[in-house]
Amino acid sequence: MKEESKEWLKMNTHFDANIDIEVLKKDFVRLAKKALNEHPDAVAFLFECTDMPPFSQLVRDTVGLPVYDFVTMTRYFYNAVCCAL
Repeated sequence: MKEESKEWLKMNTHFDANIDIEVLKKDFVRLAKKALNEHPDAVAFLFECTDMPPFSQLVRDTVGLPVYDFVTMTRYFYNAVCCAL
């Protein structure tokens, strides 16, 4: 991601940098579409970085595939524990 998004690179190298969120949103959409073009059999996205969940819904809505991140993982475990009691 950082190699293809100047805003992402700024965010991860300069703690107090001013980030253009609209540009970052466009980068996420562009890169998700690029990934699907390169891997047309993909059935989901996995966002491993903790900075990515704010963009998960945008990618879900844009490409129509599930996006898993630490928020969805936390919900999964929470529901598994709570429902198992």
